[in-house]
Amino acid sequence: MESQVKRIILIDDNARVRQGLSLFFELLDGWEVIAEGSNGQQAIELCGSLQPDIVIMDLLMPVMDGITATRHIREQYPHIKVIALTSATVETDVQAALEAGAVAVLRKYHSRDEIEAILWDVAAMDNP
Repeated sequence: MESQVKRIILIDDNARVRQGLSLFFELLDGWEVIAEGSNGQQAIELCGSLQPDIVIMDLLMPVMDGITATRHIREQYPHIKVIALTSATVETDVQAALEAGAVAVLRKYHSRDEIEAILWDVAAMDNP
């Protein structure tokens, strides 16, 4: 594990999900939530101004969905890793997020240990 703090942006249209994830990150060493947003357009804008290490992106949101936003982020900021966040059981949505450039999928029902393992796996990845 790297000692450098990983800077994260949380994007989800549900404020409670963002709040829960933000509280979760406060308990983890090595992670800092630097911003939150509620749609894909905000994600792109925040990536441009803040240059996070990782974006945790919900797939289904108003204004711009997470799949479209992921594609834009990976094209404009290839050094930023995107983790798809979903409760969807429709695998075509998950596959579309991966094809758009997401490097991992985080299910909203994952346990704390599973979430932490996914995060550290992504942090250790070379940029795709």
